[in-house]
Amino acid sequence: VDRARGGKIVVRLKGGDPYVFGRGGEERLACRAADVPVEVVPGVTSAIAVAAAAGIPVTHRGVARGFTVVTGHEELAHVPHGGDHTLVLLMGVKRLSQTTDELIRAGHRPTTPAAVIERGFLPDQRVTVATLGELA
Repeated sequence: VDRARGGKIVVRLKGGDPYVFGRGGEERLACRAADVPVEVVPGVTSAIAVAAAAGIPVTHRGVARGFTVVTGHEELAHVPHGGDHTLVLLMGVKRLSQTTDELIRAGHRPTTPAAVIERGFLPDQRVTVATLGELA
């Protein structure tokens, strides 16, 4: 905001969608409050892109009718756990064991299919397909 007010052209480059855990909302509000014009060019969120690149759809006819995206840094007892709903956790690898335990305690079946994609789109990307019980 200060640099834009000072006559500079400012670019805030964020991979993916700046409004999905990217602070784009807060930055847009700050610019609006300061009367700084903003142009947002959204990208595709990693919540969908990384799964698609790994060949894993977040929705699939007859299997998953919707999906929820949350960070892996929070408690998950409140998330939907119907058999036809995909849960996408971003930034959740460090808490994976704790997260899978929480999901099972919250009512998700241990046999629920799951996938963990680490370092998506990078040369050392790793995809693990298992069940919640196997990941716990």
